[in-house]
Amino acid sequence: MGILDAPFRESRVQRWARRFDGVGSRYPVMASPPTVTMQGNASTINANTAGNVSHRFDNDALTHIGNAVINDGTNRGVGSSITFADSSKQASNSPIRTRFVTDAPAFEAVFRGTQFAAVSAIVDGEYIARARLAVFPNDGNPHYVKFDFGTNTRTYTLAQVSKNAGGSGYAVGDQITLAGGTFSTAAVVTVIQVSSGAISAIEVSNQGAYSVSTTTFTQGSTTGSGTGATFNGPVWSAQFTQRKMRRIELIWHGSGQKLYGINVDNQSTVLPYAVPALAPKIAFVGDSITNGTYLDYAGAHIGLSIGQRLGLADRAEINAIGGSGWATVNTTVTPNGPAWNDAKRVADFIALDADIYVWWGSQNDAAAGSSVVTAAVQSVLSQVSAAVPKAIHIGLGPINVSGTPGTDLSTAVGAGFAAMGNASRFRYIDSTAENWLSGTGKVTGETTTGNKDFYLSSDNAHPDQAGLDYLAYQASVRIADTICQMVGT
Repeated sequence: MGILDAPFRESRVQRWARRFDGVGSRYPVMASPPTVTMQGNASTINANTAGNVSHRFDNDALTHIGNAVINDGTNRGVGSSITFADSSKQASNSPIRTRFVTDAPAFEAVFRGTQFAAVSAIVDGEYIARARLAVFPNDGNPHYVKFDFGTNTRTYTLAQVSKNAGGSGYAVGDQITLAGGTFSTAAVVTVIQVSSGAISAIEVSNQGAYSVSTTTFTQGSTTGSGTGATFNGPVWSAQFTQRKMRRIELIWHGSGQKLYGINVDNQSTVLPYAVPALAPKIAFVGDSITNGTYLDYAGAHIGLSIGQRLGLADRAEINAIGGSGWATVNTTVTPNGPAWNDAKRVADFIALDADIYVWWGSQNDAAAGSSVVTAAVQSVLSQVSAAVPKAIHIGLGPINVSGTPGTDLSTAVGAGFAAMGNASRFRYIDSTAENWLSGTGKVTGETTTGNKDFYLSSDNAHPDQAGLDYLAYQASVRIADTICQMVGT
């Protein structure tokens, strides 16, 4: 999708705001999930081995959101939407969501084995589990991860049957239970026309359930007194316990993770995953907290949780580099993670082509100086808004996790948003002033003085999973309210 014209982009956000009826829940967990099995270098579905698949990562039926997925040169897909200091394109820890629809009773997702790789899956809007589905060896080899919905059982049902011999003594309305085939429930036909007591027309009134079909039927029993009718030319339909169309979303992340594709049997269909084109796209820009640190499962990212609560999950995307900020480079990684005001990162943000941008950093800019931060905020917003007309921008934070929140950084970021001078397109939510995280404790050192006692992980720098979930809910409420104010709903 290219850069949309401004009126259409604005109307998409307005349409969402008019229909928004409150912050919802995150996706639930499946009551009867598929069995997930980490396999080796060979498929148990077909004869594929060594990373060969029925549908490679670049097959048209597989769509990716969160990062562009390109060939790494060896027929493996790698995320490539986040630009680092050396101009290389990487996925970082931002989630990639590979989506498709299939009727396969079982499928395999094939990934490169690497440390810190994480995979989760959503089936028809429900998580398989809020836990890591597989742990990969750090061997660089392909691994077939099987998702098995269970043994598929076929049941035949009778769609139509013809009268063969009309018999005698029948009346309109008689119901005839058919004999023939192997069934748990026998099919029933109703007499709808007779001629001198002989059947001339029937309709199927109960399709029955058969494990073995047949080509002819006789009368098993009847509600009337007719005898001698026989039936042939049946048309059968089939019902399946596990072969059914399912919307699948694989969520995977990890800086070294790569996708070969998916693998299904040769009777199964794989189709593209349709998304609502008129729903606004929401993009989350941030650092390690937005990127996902110490997640319980892939997909537990704060931005994806917000997207689910706002009804925008199908159009939610995360683009983040840990340790970075509006004016701060992450020099602890190689290659470095550029500051958000770096031209390389600004190009990333423009390429997101979002209708709603949510900017949420933490304390990484604390040493940059207020005037530098304010100028960086204004520079980034000006460039992105010039390239993506009518997109709206919401700033949050900064998230303060360690120690007592200071106000200098929060004020500096807020000043950058205020300098844009258009409250219908730029708003800042000061979560520091609103005291979303309070106290000075952490989960292993509670001080009983605030919610950090159970929302801050023991590293004293990042929220734990409960903290991410809490912040996602807080942000969802405030973002929804702010968007509705901005578009005048």
